[in-house]
Amino acid sequence: KLDNGFSNHSEADPTDPKFLSELHKTLKRFKNVKDWEIPAVIGGKEYFDGELEEGKDPSDGERTWYHYAVGNKKLVDTAIKIAKSAQEKWSSLSIEDRGEILRSAAEAMDRNQSETIAVMTRDAGKTIAEAVPEISEAIDFARYVLPTPVEPKKIKDPIGLFASLIPTLFLLIALDIDVMASF
Repeated sequence: KLDNGFSNHSEADPTDPKFLSELHKTLKRFKNVKDWEIPAVIGGKEYFDGELEEGKDPSDGERTWYHYAVGNKKLVDTAIKIAKSAQEKWSSLSIEDRGEILRSAAEAMDRNQSETIAVMTRDAGKTIAEAVPEISEAIDFARYVLPTPVEPKKIKDPIGLFASLIPTLFLLIALDIDVMASF
């Protein structure tokens, strides 16, 4: 049986010495990153096909600190092909199995808060005070949409592929809402 109770995720406490120590170490580690190359990842495979764009640090004079793979028609076609091939397997998963995937995603976001905060501060110029609640809300949303026990007749089959354009202001929560809500 799935737990249908929901409670808000406790936000990281910026006054907690343990949290602050871990966060400062992580921030320092990410501040020392000089030329990170970030691939497009499709179906678990990394792609560096085509051009790379620069990722700049708004808090450091717009200095480039990473390069990321830019999507192109070939990568989009590959993503669609892989997603379509996975659709049958996804459709055959029970509601409990899908719920376990969402639960795992929420746990991964929780475990990696320091890294996510470090990236958000360096890449988007967010303050820690802006990043912490966004992460907490993303975790909450993943847990909120966890399936609850329902009659099997009321479970809908997945509708198939979808595309989403994500604004950069609240990237994590927007991505979370689009992906998790499509569950």
